[in-house]
Amino acid sequence: MTRRFVRQGGFSLVSALFLLVVLAGLGVFAVRMNTLQQQTVTADLRGVQALQAARTGIEWGAYRALVAGSCAASTALALLSGQEPLLSLDREPSLRASIVTSLEPSLTRLSAHPNAAVRSGALALLAGCKAKATDTQQALSRALDDDDERVSLVALDAIEQGALEPALLTRVSTLARLDPRWSIRLRAVAALGRLRAPAAVAPLGQVLTSDAYAYVREAAALALGQIGSPLGITALAVALGRDPEPRVRRAAFRAVRGIGGPAAQQALSALDPRARAELEAEVPRN
Repeated sequence: MTRRFVRQGGFSLVSALFLLVVLAGLGVFAVRMNTLQQQTVTADLRGVQALQAARTGIEWGAYRALVAGSCAASTALALLSGQEPLLSLDREPSLRASIVTSLEPSLTRLSAHPNAAVRSGALALLAGCKAKATDTQQALSRALDDDDERVSLVALDAIEQGALEPALLTRVSTLARLDPRWSIRLRAVAALGRLRAPAAVAPLGQVLTSDAYAYVREAAALALGQIGSPLGITALAVALGRDPEPRVRRAAFRAVRGIGGPAAQQALSALDPRARAELEAEVPRN
């Protein structure tokens, strides 16, 4: 009996089914990804809208609190400074800076408030204004003579690099040299360093060579280094060779080395080799 071999078929059908399943899966995946992207974009848009609405509400509320007096000034300042746990603007520095800048005139008026805590809070917020208006600088100048030392300290901390009225610079220089309170002298010296004004070099040099407190002299040396003027090398060289406090000598050495130039090299060369080697070991280069 002769056997008959039947040719098998259907392999193409299996391949076609496999391709259909794969393509269907890819289609479902593409649809889901497209839906997810649309949901993400929508959520981002709504988040931006909510943030802008919140900023508008905060600015309006702060304005009403400080200008219209709808709540106590101390409460409004606590909200703006982030002290109030219900509204911590420290997480939104750009928002805080925007609000403070828009409220600068109102904060300037609050710097003359009868309550010392309110005066300090207003001045602390004014420190966030990059370009301080003339009225703000006048408020800072008045605060330097405040009966409450805390207010004067906050005012000194609010002084930063930028366009500063000559009268205010002179007042800060006088405090750095002559104020009987070492804490005020220390903050005034730090403020002069932040200003980076060439006119501050001479008073800082006087402080460095004559102040009775080592911390103040140290701050003066560091401030001269911040300014970076070769005119400060003379006072720094005197401190390097004569100051009895090691911390002051280290600060002066750091400042001289940072300023650089022929005058700085001459001041360093005049040091005793052993003293210079000790300072180089104690003050590493940044």
